[in-house]
Formats: sequence, C-alpha cells, structure tokens
Amino acid sequence: MRLFLSSTKYYGVWILMRSDLHQTGLMFLRSAIEKILADRDIKRKDNLQLKKGELNIISNGVVLPDKEEIVEADRYFLPFELACKSKSPKIVIIALDCLQKLIAYGHLTGRGADSSNPDRLLIDRIVEAICSSFSGQGTDEAVLLQIIKAILAVVLSNTCEVHEGSLLMAVRTCFTIYLASKSPINQATAKGTLTQVTTFHSYSFCMSQKIDNCIFLGTVDYLFTRFLAILNFNSRNTHLTSKMLALEMLLLVLQNSSNVLQSAQPFILLIKKSLCVALSRNAVSPNVKVFEKSLAIFVQLLDKFKLHLKLQIEFHFYLLFSFQVFFKEIIISMLESTTCSFEHRWIVLHTIGKILANPQSVVDMYVNYDCDLTSHNVFESLVNVVSKMGRTTINETAPLPQKERERAMRLLGLSCLADLLQCLVDWFDVCEATKDLTRNGADVEEMPTAEVSSPTFHKFEHLKQKKELMEHGITLFSRKPKQGLAFLQENGKCLFLMLVCYLLLIYTGSYKDFNLFKIIATNATSNNSDKQRKVLATLELEAMSETARALMESASTAAANFTSAQHQHHVRPMFKICWTPCLAAFSVGLQASDDMEEWYLCIRGFRLGVRAACVLKAKLERNAYIQVISFHNTFCVDSILTLGYSLIENIIYYFTDVIIVIF
Repeated sequence: MRLFLSSTKYYGVWILMRSDLHQTGLMFLRSAIEKILADRDIKRKDNLQLKKGELNIISNGVVLPDKEEIVEADRYFLPFELACKSKSPKIVIIALDCLQKLIAYGHLTGRGADSSNPDRLLIDRIVEAICSSFSGQGTDEAVLLQIIKAILAVVLSNTCEVHEGSLLMAVRTCFTIYLASKSPINQATAKGTLTQVTTFHSYSFCMSQKIDNCIFLGTVDYLFTRFLAILNFNSRNTHLTSKMLALEMLLLVLQNSSNVLQSAQPFILLIKKSLCVALSRNAVSPNVKVFEKSLAIFVQLLDKFKLHLKLQIEFHFYLLFSFQVFFKEIIISMLESTTCSFEHRWIVLHTIGKILANPQSVVDMYVNYDCDLTSHNVFESLVNVVSKMGRTTINETAPLPQKERERAMRLLGLSCLADLLQCLVDWFDVCEATKDLTRNGADVEEMPTAEVSSPTFHKFEHLKQKKELMEHGITLFSRKPKQGLAFLQENGKCLFLMLVCYLLLIYTGSYKDFNLFKIIATNATSNNSDKQRKVLATLELEAMSETARALMESASTAAANFTSAQHQHHVRPMFKICWTPCLAAFSVGLQASDDMEEWYLCIRGFRLGVRAACVLKAKLERNAYIQVISFHNTFCVDSILTLGYSLIENIIYYFTDVIIVIF
C-alpha cells in the first residue's frame, strides 16, 4: 500500500511537471505570435502569407505534441519558417527567439519527417530556416546575434540531432557571420559558437557510439577543407581575421581529435596533402599571430599524428618532406637566421621548449631521425641551436628593451636544456619501473641475463654508427676530397652512394645565377638600417615558404615508417650527444652572469646533468660536470655577501642535491 501511494505521488509530480512544460511552450508560442501580429510590418504585402499562417494557428488552437507525436511540431513550425524569411528584422528576431526557446526546452525536436520532403527530417528544415535568415553583409546585427543563439541551441540540444549537411550549414553560417559582422559582440559570440560546436561534437563522438563514423569524419573533413581553403589562399588576398579563425579552428579540431580520427586514413591524407602544405606557407608568415598559431598546430601534429607524418615533421623542425621538412627548413633555420625578428625566434624557441618537455617526443625524435640514414639529425641540431641560444651574449651597450629581450631568450634556452635533461632522466626511470614490474610478474629463470637485449635497440644503434661513419666521411671529403672518398670506399659502397646523393642535394643550387640565400648572407653585415633588414627578412621568409611548400608537396605522396620508442637505453647515445652543449651553456651562465634567475637555471641544469650521468653510468660525463661545478664554486665567494638569505638557501639546496646524487 505504501509503495502504491509513493508511486501515485511521483506519478502526480510527473503529471504536474509535464503540464508545466506544456504551459511553458504555450507561453512561448502565444507570446511570439502576439508580438508578430502586433508588429506594424505584418501589414505589408510580402508578409500576407505569414499573417494568414499566424491567424490559422490561433483559430485552430495550439497544442504541443507529446513525445510520441513529434511530427505534430510541423503544425506550428511553418509560420515561424515564414517569419524567418521576412524582410522585417523585428519579425525575424521574434521568430528566431521563439525557435531557440522551443528547442532549448525540448518542445521542438524535429525528429519526424519533413512534410514537404519526406526524405529528410524536420530538424534539417529547421536549421535551414534559421540559417536562411542571414542574407549577407547587410543583415541587421541584432538578427545576426539571434541566428547565432538559435544555431547554438540546435547544435547543443539533447533532443535535437543535427548531423551531416545541417551541421555543416550551421558551421558555415557561423563562420560567415564572424567574417561579415562588424559588431565585436557578434564576432565573439560566433567564434564561441564555432568553438562549442567543434568541441561538443568531438566529445559526443568519443562518449557515444550512436554517431556513425562516416558521418563524423565527413563533418570534420568538411571543416578542414573549409578552413584549409582559406589558408591556401594568397596571404595578400586573404583577410587576416579569416585566416586567424581558420587556424584557431584547425588547432581546436586537432586538440580534441579522438583515437578514431587519428587513425582515419581519409583524415590523415587530408593532413598530408593540404594541412602540411598550408602550414609551410603560414609557418613563415611575417605576421607573428599567424606564425604562432601555425607552430601550435605543428606541436599538435607532432603529438598526435607523428606515426603518419614522419617526413613532414622533420621538414617543419629544420625550417620554421612533411614533419622532416618542418624541423629542417623552418624551426632551426629561423633560430640560426640573423634577419628574423625577435618575436619569431622567441615563438620558435617556445615551441622547441614544449617539444623537449615531452619524454616520448624527444626519444621518438632521436630514434626516427638521428638514427635514420636518409634523415637530418633533428635531435642533435635542436640541442646545438638551443645551446647556442642559451649562450647568447648580452650587449651591455644596447638599449634596455633589447637587453631584456636578449636576456629572456637566453633564460628560455637554458630552461629548454634543463627540461631536456629532465626528460632523459624521466624516460629512463619510467622504463626501469616498467621493467621492474615485468620482472616481478615473471619467473626469475625466464628473465634475460643481458642488460640490453632488445633487437630493436641494437638495430637503431647499428644505424646510428653507420650514419656517424658516413658523416665523418662527408667531413673528410669537405676538407680533402680524396681522403673522404677513400674513407667511404673502405667502409662500403653504400656509404659512397649516399655521399653522391648528399652532394647532389647540397650543391644543386650553388650554380644558379640568382641564389637568394647567398645574396642575403653576403649583404647581412653591410646592411645596417632597420628598413634594409626588414626587406631582407621578408625575402628570406618568402624563400623559406616556397622551399617549404615544394618539399611538403613532394613529401605528401611519400611514405616513411615511424617507430615509437620503447627501450630505456635509447637515452644513452642521446646523452652523449647533448651533454657537451648543455655543459657549455650552463658553465657560461654561471661564469658570465650575475643574474640570480640564470644561476638557478644553470644549477638546476648541473644537478640534472649529474643525475643523468649517474643513472646512465656515464663516468666521464659525470666527472666533467663535477669538475665544472667545483671550478665555479668561486663565484659564491665573490657574490654571496650580496645575496639574500632565501637565495643562499636555494643555492645550497641545489648543490647539496648534486652531492647526494653523486654519492
């Protein structure tokens, strides 16, 4: 009996809630119809059909449909569809506002078939009616704001399911409104709506399997195609606002990409053929904002799509082939350039810092590029160029703003090197912990006795040794060609043929009548005015862009296997490469600077260097770091009286930590 009364009670509450819901919907409808009929523009000739529709609803009576009778929504949607097509901004605003509220409260779902076209759902017709209210740049700003609100309500509604063409229409309308509107409020709202639409549908796809993969991938492909079309336009003819929005949306899609999207071949092909080529142009843009967003997109590609974009990644790292091209032709070239602006080099160094702070990315970089006979030594080049930034001399006679910029660049370089050493230690510790868990779960007799028994590790170690022989032969050849040829012939025909390919790549452009890079290098010291330097910087960026674009296009059709590093002992040869540049940068910082922040970074670098050497049992490297630390102990005697107590305490802590690590 008690259970029956309880059930009756909850059923009564449900009936009341359902009644309130109906009353709310009726209130929205009546209020909207009364406002439309009260508007003076309703008497115009072109609104005659709309007036008849509104009066017809009043005469027949409005009844909200039950959830089982969704198709009845068509009875009261038609007048609002006509109102959305009206030339009166007030009527359009009233109609859109009512549609937004009906959708938000679940009264208008559009799940039934469209009476005018049974092959599509009513929700498609609703989205089309909302988007049709936008008539171009002359559309009233209040109407634009209401369109954006209605689109957001449709897309985020739990009762409406918007997919395929309707979703694309909604996105396209928001994008166009963002570009056409002159109101900052409308632009911010349209941009926020685009962001929420992209994030919401990516999240919905990850959390629910009801959405068909083909539909979702088709939507994302369209978004990419639309945004890439803007990026691929000539930058002089493309508005900066549209380009920035396209870059931000691309970055958002990549940041929220699911595992399904990351392994979808159509999407990967689109990235190779379109996105990487577009980035090659925008990643050398003179505009700092475009440049920064392009590098942020590259970091996402490196983090989530590196398995498919090995060649593209290497290219992007060296300039700032696809990854191969980005490393080689963009990032490293910009840091080494004397004509690039401080802002560009600062963003590049920040990008490198993000990459060097990820242990998996750092080790993958070494394994796939530095241990590949046909690839550039990306890891080694990055370490050397960052070490050079960390040892940048500060011009004491320069103006204060320039001195501050040079100091900031130097500190960022030291921080990147310290993070790199931390990555090596973390990678070794994580792999060691994983190996201990494996040992604990296996029988002692089944465990291998050799410390390094992975065939994959030995394979890459052999490739690296072979590559070092080839590079040594090339160095000999550059000094004395006969010695270089003899050395390579002694070590096999394969290395000799690689030298021939290397020479073809290096010296092909040396015999051109007009070599832009040679002209820039020749005139770099003679042109001292800011105007001349800016002209040269623009020419250099344009040359980088064309080179990058050509290499990206050629790499889009090439295939290269990417190996995800898993062995802990990869860090041994990596530490041998980076310990000397790191030691040089840290020792210069301690010796030549009185900046406390720089001292902290250098001492942290020494601590991590000693820690890495001890973990990897590198006795020579450990002794070198200790010797430099003992040599620089004298700086404390000269400067310790000028330091505060807290600063002295921190320095003692760092040195104590170094001593603990050693013993």
